[in-house]
Amino acid sequence: MKNCLKCGLDKSIDSFGIDRINGKDGISTQCVDCRRGYKREWLRQNRDRVYEGQIKKRYGITLAEYDSLSLRQNGACAICGGISKRRRIELFRSLSVDHDHETGRVRGLLCDRCNLGLGQFRHSTELLTLAMMYLEEQD
Repeated sequence: MKNCLKCGLDKSIDSFGIDRINGKDGISTQCVDCRRGYKREWLRQNRDRVYEGQIKKRYGITLAEYDSLSLRQNGACAICGGISKRRRIELFRSLSVDHDHETGRVRGLLCDRCNLGLGQFRHSTELLTLAMMYLEEQD
């Protein structure tokens, strides 16, 4: 049994995670439930910080650069002009970052449908042109 420093309850050792840095016995001082609650609250309060870390790591842009792109596009998809239905941090951050998979260069922000569509066509202008020609022939 071990006492959780957060909730004050005595719980079995299985209820605690491993913490070789802060736990003198190699086990966390907070139970898994308290730690999970703390992490959830921290993430809720630091959404911008977390999201900026994600886009910086994936695409090499800052949150300010994302917001600048979004403002240039009036908060809408660069292809169809629509707004993604995905709920992210706020309306202007609900678009996906479109980038060249070979060079890593960010091209713009897209709604989910357009982003997935480009992916389905393997980002190939040749395939997209063939698809356009096919659709025009069907009219």
